[in-house]
Amino acid sequence: MDAPEMLRELGEVLGDPDFERDPLGMLRAWAEVAAGAVDPNARYHLVDGGGHGAATLTELESVALALATYHGAIRNRDLRQRAPQLSAETIRRTLCGLCDRGLLRRVGHNSGTRYALPGGAP
Repeated sequence: MDAPEMLRELGEVLGDPDFERDPLGMLRAWAEVAAGAVDPNARYHLVDGGGHGAATLTELESVALALATYHGAIRNRDLRQRAPQLSAETIRRTLCGLCDRGLLRRVGHNSGTRYALPGGAP
């Protein structure tokens, strides 16, 4: 999904009446579609493993994907700033888990590591 299409899709999500009722759920689902983890025809409906191999995202995973989608990539410290109550190891495992599931890809090493959407610019 290219940037204009992602913005168009996000505009639809923000204008959807369900957004007022469940904004976090709607943004989670949009992030999964934008990351290519969900078939776009399943628009904005989270999948909980119903035989399709997809699993519902945790709130932290959703935030990570939304930030990576918005900024093009996310660093460990970006997520730590938004969840200071969580340990650095929890943040690291969350980002590595998203990589293992193919929702993010690791770019760089050590303190320069970023996590980007698959297929995005390095």
